Amino acid sequence: MKLLGIDYGTKRIGLAVGDTESRLASPLFTLQNDKNFWDAFLKLIEDEKIDQTVIGLPLSLRQKNGKEGETEQEVRQFIIELQKRASLPAATEDERFSSDLADRLVGLKGKDRDAVAA
Repeated sequence: MKLLGIDYGTKRIGLAVGDTESRLASPLFTLQNDKNFWDAFLKLIEDEKIDQTVIGLPLSLRQKNGKEGETEQEVRQFIIELQKRASLPAATEDERFSSDLADRLVGLKGKDRDAVAA
């Protein structure tokens, strides 16, 4: 099964592709989170023959009272929109500061790290 990893951000959305058979994942690129995003994103899903998406969910950023933080709410809204526009299963994964980890692991910044974080 071919998976598309998504690291949602308000400015950029990092993307990575993986395969359950090979158990490998590779960063693709980032897309600007703007008015052109959905057209480019849906084309990518079609071109890459994606079977499922996996979206990073910032559970570690929850408020002290256990309620969803603002970023988690934004990601959940993105997932709702994704399910409306693409008929693919969407799983979530606790990202636990994946962008910060990408910075430390490979020394990347900005848009490059978003693709690695996905």
